[in-house]
Amino acid sequence: MKFLIITLYLLAFVGNAQRLSDDPLFVDAQRASIAARRQRVVRFIDTPLWNTAVIFGEAALVRNPDDPAVLRFLAETYADIYWYRQSLRRYEDLQAVATLDDQDRAGFIDVAQRVSFNYYQRGDLTGAVPFHEQVLRLDPDNIRSNAWLGRLYLELREPVRAQPYWRFLLAQDPEDRRAAYFLALAEAASRD
Repeated sequence: MKFLIITLYLLAFVGNAQRLSDDPLFVDAQRASIAARRQRVVRFIDTPLWNTAVIFGEAALVRNPDDPAVLRFLAETYADIYWYRQSLRRYEDLQAVATLDDQDRAGFIDVAQRVSFNYYQRGDLTGAVPFHEQVLRLDPDNIRSNAWLGRLYLELREPVRAQPYWRFLLAQDPEDRRAAYFLALAEAASRD
């Protein structure tokens, strides 16, 4: 990690800022990522090709933090190596400078749900909530995030907040026994 920080620091000052899609650092980052995929290299940051892709990608981003191509590349690369929180940060950065296309939105949603699940697994239910809320801002009809928010609010003993999510799911599929059960549970809990 120390090597990564030092390399980023040094590369930030190499040359003038330029359009990063033409930046040699970005080109090298892409080449390393492509090579890692072709060689089916284990998807971890400490493998040399993935490490190179991240280091050069981050260095290219330091030169010009608003380049959508670099942000997209980093978001996807971090997701490829299971660094979901870093991937989500880059998707959020991308969303701040560009409109997300369908592929970006799908990647953002997948990563946000994975980050939320990591919080859930650690027992941090409150920490899991905002990621599903982010998903619903992008895709209000997302079934998985609606179900998770209904579940999380029930587990957080906030049945009134859980009800709209279970109602939404029941409206999407009136035969959904799970949604009907949890909606009844939330309504009963809110009366107590």
